[in-house]
Amino acid sequence: MRKIFSLIAAVLFAGSMMAEAVTLLPTDVTTIESGATSGLDVTLQGVHLVWQGAFYNNDNSKDFRVYASSTMTLTAESNIVKVEIAGYCKANFTLTADAGEVTTGASYASATTKADLNDPLIVIDNINATTVTLTAGKQLQARQIRVTLGEGGDVEPTEVFYLTGSIRNWAQTADEDYKFVVNTAAEGEYMLQGITLAANDELKVIGLVGETLNWYPDGQGNNYVVAADGTYDIYFRPDGQGGQDWHQGYFYVAEVVPATAITCLDVYQMAKGDAVDLLNDVTVTFANGKNVWVVDGSASMLIYFSANTNYAPGDVLSGIAGTVDIYNGVTEVKPNADQAAAIVATPGDAPAAEEVASVAASDVNKYIVMKGVEFEEDAAFADGTASNITMNGVVVRNNFKNGFAFEAGKKYNVYGVVTIYQSNPQVYFITAEEVTASAISNTNVDAQVVKFFENGQLIIIKNGVRYNAQGAVVR
Repeated sequence: MRKIFSLIAAVLFAGSMMAEAVTLLPTDVTTIESGATSGLDVTLQGVHLVWQGAFYNNDNSKDFRVYASSTMTLTAESNIVKVEIAGYCKANFTLTADAGEVTTGASYASATTKADLNDPLIVIDNINATTVTLTAGKQLQARQIRVTLGEGGDVEPTEVFYLTGSIRNWAQTADEDYKFVVNTAAEGEYMLQGITLAANDELKVIGLVGETLNWYPDGQGNNYVVAADGTYDIYFRPDGQGGQDWHQGYFYVAEVVPATAITCLDVYQMAKGDAVDLLNDVTVTFANGKNVWVVDGSASMLIYFSANTNYAPGDVLSGIAGTVDIYNGVTEVKPNADQAAAIVATPGDAPAAEEVASVAASDVNKYIVMKGVEFEEDAAFADGTASNITMNGVVVRNNFKNGFAFEAGKKYNVYGVVTIYQSNPQVYFITAEEVTASAISNTNVDAQVVKFFENGQLIIIKNGVRYNAQGAVVR
């Protein structure tokens, strides 16, 4: 009987040591928008995936995309034994890994697609580490990633680091609110961001390895003492090699200084590539897909997002940060995916278009109306097709492909946003309304109505209220 129990125990133990394979799919990602090129950091089925490039989950492509000369890092609590990737790589592709052996896909002379994990594009064997970093010489589109975990016997527990001290009554246990995460920007470094601390708080870091507890720094009388109330980012190096300005070489406490908001006019004084830490509150004048035109008390601005938005005219946007870009002469602010997610929108009244008689380069990014535009001959923008019509000496282009017919001898108020094309001002057409004559003025209109398409839906603004084509109020 003892032998039978021993055999059962051996079988159960062997089963606990068997490898587990998990498959990571782009369609399982819910925290990153398709088209994003930053914030590429996700955990799926216990595997933490960080990569440099882009993420796509749309009708055209579904992949974790690693750009040329860029990396993808996979991390798990247990040992990673094997990584297999199905997908596509460009010609002259090469791949290296900092752990294990690349047994398939170390190089491809021609562009290659392998869509099935039964015949993978890339295989890295014998990794036997909790983290592995892959470096792609050319672009890699990882459409499926299979990770084999925990094969080959007991897995050494991974040390996990937490902040403790007087703020936690010197707790020696795990707490997700105080857990350090890997700082992907610095090898061997961890970070804990946005922690609120008070003056005279005392701090240390603990490392938990199974049942073992380590202190950083070890010993007595060497606690870190917070100088002032504030919000802090804490950077930690378990090897104690943080430098002279780090506490005992182990951790650095950096106060988070709130950004000072700047105006849209200030952005025009900045150079391409400059960081906008915080733009003051702005109001949306017009939005179409990734392009959102806004205004504050100083100037108008274009905010260009990495993915389509649902912002509407009148929305007040708070917390905008990003990078200045000057694209074909047009100044814009480009938030990354994380920055875009932090923006707060509050509904408000749609701003009136600024009336201009003629359009100049200084009007770039303005939402404008040219009143009383008269046509000597019939002209039209075909619905669904981009074309140009010159009005008041400026090219008006139906870039948003909104159809409209102008009749000879009639006058119209024409709405649009101003851009630059080949160093000259141009207007992107939004909509128009016919002007009717009256005894008082020949520029009065039948009603204050603006029509335009937004995300494929006809939107009608009448007296500041938004309606759809069926007459229902919408935001």
